Amino acid sequence: MEPPVREGDVLSVVIDNVAFGGEGVARHEGFVLFVPFTVPGERVRCRVTEVRRGFGRAELLEVEEPSPHRVRPRCPVFYTCGGCQLQHIAYDEQLRLKRRLVFDALERIGRLRGVEVEPVVPTRPWYYRNKSAFPLAQEGGRVIAGYYAPGTHDVVDTDQCYIQHRTNNLIMREAKRLVQELGIEVYREDTRRGVIRHLVCRVSEKTAEALVTVVVTSRYFPGKDDLIRQLTEAVPDLASVYLNVNTSEDNVILGDEYLHVHGSPRIREELLGLSFELGPASFFQVNPTATELVYETVLDLVRPRRHEVVLDLYCGIGTIGLSLAGYCHRVVGVESVPPAVEDARSNAARNEVENASFLRATAEDALEDLGFRPDVVVLDPPRRGLTRRVVDALTALAPDRIFYVSCNPVTLARDLAQLCRAGYTLGPVRPVDMFPQTYHVECVVLLEKR
Repeated sequence: MEPPVREGDVLSVVIDNVAFGGEGVARHEGFVLFVPFTVPGERVRCRVTEVRRGFGRAELLEVEEPSPHRVRPRCPVFYTCGGCQLQHIAYDEQLRLKRRLVFDALERIGRLRGVEVEPVVPTRPWYYRNKSAFPLAQEGGRVIAGYYAPGTHDVVDTDQCYIQHRTNNLIMREAKRLVQELGIEVYREDTRRGVIRHLVCRVSEKTAEALVTVVVTSRYFPGKDDLIRQLTEAVPDLASVYLNVNTSEDNVILGDEYLHVHGSPRIREELLGLSFELGPASFFQVNPTATELVYETVLDLVRPRRHEVVLDLYCGIGTIGLSLAGYCHRVVGVESVPPAVEDARSNAARNEVENASFLRATAEDALEDLGFRPDVVVLDPPRRGLTRRVVDALTALAPDRIFYVSCNPVTLARDLAQLCRAGYTLGPVRPVDMFPQTYHVECVVLLEKR
């Protein structure tokens, strides 16, 4: 059957939901249309821009009947920048919509019925991100920086990102000014020429120390010393500066070579009373305040006992496992990225945690050759979720409790369904708003062996 719409059609439709991705969902003669920057309950006029077999996309032309939950976006470049998707929706309504997104994913993808999804735990809605990668470009002879427009590598210039920590914004503004004043050439993807590519900024929530990595095409370039000196003078909290040399002609942000050029090699962050040192390549959650809420939830729901062994898969630099170590007999962390494993071991030593060890291995290999049965397994996988090998090996070990932390409700729903079929009972799902103003949401859930 032919779709009832064509590209270029102008329609008046009612938005009845928000999809994972932040776009509003409407139906025209039963045909699904995704319309960005809309709110459920609104009637809008839109122009169809894409038609596929099962759905289409449209651009918003006019809000004919606005929702009471529509607000003016705080950021002046919200509608052109790709960093946020939900600034046009009041924060309380964002929380309700994210809860619905999680519930819909569990029912539609996981085929899980009767699951309790708790209200989304709110967090600070602005200036919460502790890390960002700002691309630089030139526009009309002027150096600009910000984020890419959706689906492009066109830089949307800004002096302030409202979800970024204020120190990261200050670093970006001052670096942009200095690159302009010093006449340092900005890298261009079309000509493959230029020096400065990105600024990767990181700041500690607890100590206020900041670290910046300036991504360049050469370790030597005119103006380098002046840029570093003046940038550290302009940003008092800038405790560490690195150069990252990236000579590739593709779009990857970072190269393999890091050069420490100013200050301390690392900055310090704290979570739940534990101290962590972070370098330019260290993985750390981008919202420390919300991360503490997640870890407190882990402690509250898992309740490890003194005799139990906890297996922490995808452990990164060991943050979850180390926060559990004081409550159980032993923690074994598993991580495939070598620098993260070294960071985890260093963090254990720094915090004098003697009952935690860390293995360099994939989750699949570690589970299949573990040599012991853990009482509790903590999972914090990447967005793609668990592989079939992980699910099979995990359920063969049959731990008493599995605690799953996920930033993707879609893959979470798929994985929970598999674990439930393997004999686990699903507890309430607790969403935490780790990423306000975006469609992303962190979920935590406890599964117990039947």
